[in-house]
Amino acid sequence: MKFLIIIAHASKAYNLGSYYRKVMTELLQQVIAQIQNLPPDQQDAIAARFLAELQDEQKWETRFTATTDDQWDQMAAMVRQEIADGKTVPLDEVFQCGNEIKYHKVISQTV
Repeated sequence: MKFLIIIAHASKAYNLGSYYRKVMTELLQQVIAQIQNLPPDQQDAIAARFLAELQDEQKWETRFTATTDDQWDQMAAMVRQEIADGKTVPLDEVFQCGNEIKYHKVISQTV
């Protein structure tokens, strides 16, 4: 939760001294320092994106933590079946060198 407070109140947290600097990585400190130089509307836009990303990450963490071994096994079996049925595309067909994405039309088959 300290990270949320730092992002939400970056100008105050950054000036509070060594306590907050200890909980922030140097990279995050660099980002905050650069954000502080932006106009307030841009600072707020970036802060809103950070907060949305943190909330999304928390939701995923909650879901992963709540997933049982049986559920993981069921999902793995579903993926194996989709591979066997030819319903997947190999990663090397999706990603080119340089991590550029090729877009493929996905055809869904209903039974």
